[in-house]
Amino acid sequence: MTKRLCFLLFCYTFAVNKNDRPVINMKEEQTEEFEMLRKTYTYEPATIFTNQLSNLAFGIGMVVVPMICPFGLRIRRAYILSPAVFSAILITGGVLLLLFTYFSMRKALALKKQGGTITVDNGRVTYPEVRKGKIEYDTFHVSDIEYIKDDEKENQCKISLPDKYVIFETKYFDSFDEYDEFRALLEKKHNNQNTIKS
Repeated sequence: MTKRLCFLLFCYTFAVNKNDRPVINMKEEQTEEFEMLRKTYTYEPATIFTNQLSNLAFGIGMVVVPMICPFGLRIRRAYILSPAVFSAILITGGVLLLLFTYFSMRKALALKKQGGTITVDNGRVTYPEVRKGKIEYDTFHVSDIEYIKDDEKENQCKISLPDKYVIFETKYFDSFDEYDEFRALLEKKHNNQNTIKS
C-alpha cells in the first residue's frame, strides 16, 4: 500500500510540474528573430556633389594653378624639377583626379535617379553597384569579410573580401545613425560567424 501511494504521489507531482511549464510560441520567436536578422537601408546621395567637393577643388586647383603660375621644385638654388616638368606632373595628376571624380559623380547620379538600398538578410549583404549607368545588385556573405576599415577623412567604409574591396559612402545613408547601425550589424554578425567557425 505504501509503495502504491508513493507511486501515485510521484505521478501527481510530475503532472503538476509538466502543466506549470510556460508555453513558448516558437512561431512568434522565429518571426521576431527573422525581423531582427533582415534590415534594409536607403543608400543614395542627397546630391551628385555629396562627398565630391574636396576632390573637385583639389583637381581644379592642380590644373589651373600651374597653368597660370608655373613653378618648379628646388632645394636652395638647385632645381630638382623645372617649372615645366613639375607643372606637367601637377596637371596630369589633377586631370586624373577630376576623371575619377567624374566617374564617382556619375555613380551618384544613377543612385539618385534610380534609388538604391542595402539589405542585410541573415548572413548575406545585398548592395547596389552602378554599371554603365544602371544599378545592379551584388551580394557578399558576412563570413567572407576579412576586415572592416572606417575612413573618416573620406567618409567611407571599406570592406575587404577575399577577391575584392567593397566601399560604402557613409554620407549616402539617410543619417549617420543608420550608417552606425549598419556598421554595428556587420561587425556583430562578422564576430558571430568567426565564433561559430572557431
